[in-house]
Amino acid sequence: MSTLYLAPRFLEHELEAELARRGLHVRERVGRLFLCEGKAAEVIWADDVWVDVREVPVESISKAAAVLREFRLPFVHFSERNHRRGELIAGQLKRQPVERLHFGEPLAKGPWGGYSLPSPDRMWISTQLRAPVPLGEAEFHENKTDPPSRAYLKLWEAMTVHGIRPVRGARVLDLGAAPGGWTWVLAHAGCEVLAVDKAPLEKTLARHRHVRTLQESAFSVDPEAVGDVDWLFSDIICYPERLLQLVHRWRDSGRVGRFVCTVKFQGETDWDAIDAFLAIPGSRFVHQYHNKHELTWILV
Repeated sequence: MSTLYLAPRFLEHELEAELARRGLHVRERVGRLFLCEGKAAEVIWADDVWVDVREVPVESISKAAAVLREFRLPFVHFSERNHRRGELIAGQLKRQPVERLHFGEPLAKGPWGGYSLPSPDRMWISTQLRAPVPLGEAEFHENKTDPPSRAYLKLWEAMTVHGIRPVRGARVLDLGAAPGGWTWVLAHAGCEVLAVDKAPLEKTLARHRHVRTLQESAFSVDPEAVGDVDWLFSDIICYPERLLQLVHRWRDSGRVGRFVCTVKFQGETDWDAIDAFLAIPGSRFVHQYHNKHELTWILV
């Protein structure tokens, strides 16, 4: 049995390092695709994981398409090499589109399969793809006028793709909020937002009826003074260990039970910090399509 791991663009090294840490043997690498022996592992630095991968010969375009049609599934083509040949095969298939998402709307229903041509005469096929959107490509129809920063896309993705669902009227805390990308998303979702940052929020957003601001350091806020909140959100730029201390302080206070935090790495990936976050029961990491050299930590 073989498994394909699809690395995020420009973060191939992170996936390669994680596979090595987990003792997974890379049999073949083609660009962002890493073919490993054995069952699929739970990895963080992957846009998609293809389970039970089969390799079949490509004798001709029509024969390759006939092999794929036997599975009676729509297919997505990942094109790392041999693009034209792969697209000619796709032209004879029911194709799973890779489309831009609308915030908050239901995702495309699966299942779908995936294929890629590592060489002109070989094809990798899987009918079990783990990403909730094709190839993990969570591109959105963007709002290019209203949000104060492009950081809003990370929260749009978490809420649309990864099951983050603060209900209307929820009391939420946005730490390190300025200029207000995440606060903008939460306020327009009907949450009551306390936005905390030493820097000011964008002026129009600061006057929003669902937003209250606290202009001080996110690290100095007293949980007892804030009181109970339903969710804590954080996209703070800081070292992972400092964010971990903040998370522990809020968890120990008992004032909040759900967290969505961006863990940002300056320099090398801090695996000790990753392990420390994952030691918190019920938590998980995802590398979102809109993350760079950072991860989204979720505890719900």
